Amino acid sequence: MKSFLGTSVAFPFRPDGRGGLVLAVGVEAVEDSIRAIIESMKGSHLFEPWLGLPSWLFKPMGDLQAIAYVVKQAIIEGDDRVDPARIEVNADIGDDGQMQIAVSYSILGDFTSRTLQQGFRLLD
Repeated sequence: MKSFLGTSVAFPFRPDGRGGLVLAVGVEAVEDSIRAIIESMKGSHLFEPWLGLPSWLFKPMGDLQAIAYVVKQAIIEGDDRVDPARIEVNADIGDDGQMQIAVSYSILGDFTSRTLQQGFRLLD
């Protein structure tokens, strides 16, 4: 399973202390990929302009179902290692004004359910 999931540069980028960058392997590579998708604005990655979310998603808005749908579609389009039938995304605005995104997903061929939760400061 590890070879199918691959190896990538960890996200966010950080030095490994030996003059290189930390690498993510296997399940960690998939989680880093999802994090890169939901933490990036579309067009912000020079060599992967399709990666990320539209900029309007980072602005205050009330339609949390639309946000969850857009995040889910971005993950489906951005990482083919994730089972599209087993992705659930929930969006909520906390009392502190931050948008919370919770992604429950499974990797293709593995029925283990994993959850990644991320908070965002909304742009005004």
